[in-house]
Amino acid sequence: MTEASKTWMAGTSPAMTHSRRLLDRIADVNEAMLRVTARSLSGLAVKARIVKHWGKSEWWDNDGDTSESLAAQIIDAVIAADTSPV
Repeated sequence: MTEASKTWMAGTSPAMTHSRRLLDRIADVNEAMLRVTARSLSGLAVKARIVKHWGKSEWWDNDGDTSESLAAQIIDAVIAADTSPV
């Protein structure tokens, strides 16, 4: 947990503290996922599904910039190309 998180949590409700810890844990999992090399289309598709589910929804809502919209299209194409069972 970062020092900023610890400072923010001081004086907050237990529910807010728990929520912040969960968000920090999700960020940790995302960082760990980035470090793992996808060795196949199916492995890359797993990452793509995670990004689509937990990532920036505005990439798919036409609120993203050009690069974000392109990334969303690529992520969707990788997911569609994967024929392994989910």
